[in-house]
Amino acid sequence: MCDDAGYIVLRTDTADAQLADIVSYVAEVAGKRSAFNLLDRLEEACGSLGRFPRLGLVPRRRSLARRGYRMLVVGDYLIFYKVYDAERHIVVHGFFHGARDYEAWL
Repeated sequence: MCDDAGYIVLRTDTADAQLADIVSYVAEVAGKRSAFNLLDRLEEACGSLGRFPRLGLVPRRRSLARRGYRMLVVGDYLIFYKVYDAERHIVVHGFFHGARDYEAWL
């Protein structure tokens, strides 16, 4: 959870598990330094949502857009989230490599 100027950014347990899996995989194939660099970039992107909740794009897939998802692109990875203006919070629902079938997981 991040509390930044404006909105609170929360992550689902599923999103946390996905992030851990991504970092673990990158550490295994590219080394710990690469994994920590990626983790920093993904965490920074999530943190920026507190200040700029509409920073991400509306997905092209209509089924995701209709359900209120937005997405941030960080290198080869996508972060899917929803903005809840009335509650002034954002919920991160998933972290995915862009080549994955993320729609099936959301």
